[in-house]
Amino acid sequence: MVGADGNTSLNYSLIFRPKIKKSALSSLPELYFRGGQGVRVAIIDSGVNNIVTVSDHVDYTGFGTSDGIPTLHGTIVAAIIKHFAKNAHLINIKVTQTPTEISWNNIFSGLKYARDQGAHIVNLSIGHFDKKQCQGKCNKCREVQAFAKETGMIIVAAAGNLGPTEGTINCPAVAPDVIAVGMVDKTGKSVDPNSSRSVPGVLKPNLLAVFRFIVGILQLTNGCSILDVRTFIRRGMSWISRI
Repeated sequence: MVGADGNTSLNYSLIFRPKIKKSALSSLPELYFRGGQGVRVAIIDSGVNNIVTVSDHVDYTGFGTSDGIPTLHGTIVAAIIKHFAKNAHLINIKVTQTPTEISWNNIFSGLKYARDQGAHIVNLSIGHFDKKQCQGKCNKCREVQAFAKETGMIIVAAAGNLGPTEGTINCPAVAPDVIAVGMVDKTGKSVDPNSSRSVPGVLKPNLLAVFRFIVGILQLTNGCSILDVRTFIRRGMSWISRI
């Protein structure tokens, strides 16, 4: 997303990778107007409070399925998805009670649970970064990459919050068949300074979320103060966590 001259303008032609089958793309308009009806979205996160309706839930922490952290990370992610896909079936998969340390075993167990529950999409707003971008070759990326190919599920992961330095995309978002999501700034014209970037030649992130629109959505989320919401957005939509 960053040119050789350091320019972060979004006026570039983008090549989307990983590729999505044309059959899936052709159904997107219909799914949008149906509000996501028939789509099962697994949210692997900190839990979801009861202000957002979920169809299924599981806890891998021993603390119950409600959101475990003060910023309500998982709950807010669920609220965003529900805003755009009101009729989608959300699967709450809680893998952590704290934003500072997350078990990789819990995450992979969550992926298996999502598969077993027939999830079409997995949202993984959790990431790991260790000194330099791994190019998708670490064990975590390899495992998620293999899982995506095996199951056919669309896995969406946070790019990270270590911008503007290049080569800072999280694992497993850097894996080739995982859709890495970054963020544009509040003007909607440039990559947000906090949003992680890749290195030249690696097409990551794949998508950028719009700052201003997300703030507008989150203000509708009962149980969150505007201060909590804005703090959450400034930090981006992911954790840089030890997994």
